[in-house]
Amino acid sequence: MLSGLYPAFFITRFNPILALKGKSGETKKRNTVRKILLVTQFTISIILIIGAIVIYRQLEYIRNKPLGFKKEQIVVVPIFGSGASSLGYGVDGPMRQRMNTFANELTKSSKIKAVTAASALPGQGAVFGLVIPENRKQSDNIFVPWISVDYNFLDALEIPLVAGRTFSKATGTDHLQAFILNESAVRSFGWKSPADAIGKNIIRGKESDGKHGQVIGVIKDYNFNTLDQPMQPEIIDVSAPRFTQFAISIQPDHAHETIDFIKQTWNQLFPERVFEYTFLDSDINALYKDKENLSKIIEYFALIAILLSCSGLFSLASFLSMQRTKEIGIRKVLGASVSGILTMLSKDFVQLVLIAFVIASPLAWYLMSKWLESYAYKVDISWWIFALAGIIVLLLTSLTVGFQSIKAAITNPVKSLRTE
Repeated sequence: MLSGLYPAFFITRFNPILALKGKSGETKKRNTVRKILLVTQFTISIILIIGAIVIYRQLEYIRNKPLGFKKEQIVVVPIFGSGASSLGYGVDGPMRQRMNTFANELTKSSKIKAVTAASALPGQGAVFGLVIPENRKQSDNIFVPWISVDYNFLDALEIPLVAGRTFSKATGTDHLQAFILNESAVRSFGWKSPADAIGKNIIRGKESDGKHGQVIGVIKDYNFNTLDQPMQPEIIDVSAPRFTQFAISIQPDHAHETIDFIKQTWNQLFPERVFEYTFLDSDINALYKDKENLSKIIEYFALIAILLSCSGLFSLASFLSMQRTKEIGIRKVLGASVSGILTMLSKDFVQLVLIAFVIASPLAWYLMSKWLESYAYKVDISWWIFALAGIIVLLLTSLTVGFQSIKAAITNPVKSLRTE
């Protein structure tokens, strides 16, 4: 609408006498408006290019950042079906026996490395529960994310231990009175080190009816939340009634055959339940789907903005070349070279791009800094991103203007001087 209004408004302001003489008047004012519009277009283009690069780098960082556990080739199988665990289902004695049989049958296959179960897997979050560490009171109201896992959970997901031991069926009491913490929990409770935490008493829940036990191990911090959240304390115990899903570590080859084998075993032991599965790495990547969509949108907008800017630049370069046809002809007659004329015609446009770059850089830095604040783990906004955006726009400007400038510079000066 604005593009259409501007020429219409401009034409209605023509002085009739000047118009009949072939002059439009107010050339300097019109050129200023053109330049402002061009600088605005390039400012937007540069901001979008910088934004696209920063967002892409952040998403790549998220995809490739070590999360502290194994997420590849982990098949996730809900025990109760999608959403069933939220409806109050729980693992009772007979169900636990079938789960053990299911795990034992699967591990007989050489294609399956380990089978474990948990109330929540990394990326799914965790329930916050009341925790009373040693030498603290219930009134302190310490709430910590808490998950329940099977005995081999840490080994199956390859979560490293930094002190103490993992859960063991051999003790016979780990499911009743053993806890494993992460390093953040040790710091949060004010203990000196992971080794110092071993043997400390903990109550999960209220003092009167909670689960009393001791810390038997400390694991290295791993990202059980998404990367837009900082590392949090975590407490882990063994509690089969809270299990909601299996995590099955499989060999990387012949995945389809392995899935078929898991499905057959499932249908034999849980015929009343529909077999469903996902891959843990896919589930985690899906958490950032909205960010990936944003990245694509920014990339498309950057491309459109660049095309519009180059289109406007091409038109303006054509117009100015036409206006200066006689000047170019005279300069060539006086001995000006093609490169000299090219420099003369391109100089003003390069200056406009540099002005746009100076305006766009701080704006882009501010916008991207605000966007990255939503992530606890993020990339730096490096100087080379701004340099790359500036070089891309400068090259496009040179190619766009250069085409018209060279065309004007190689025109026969005799023809140029005859132009009315």
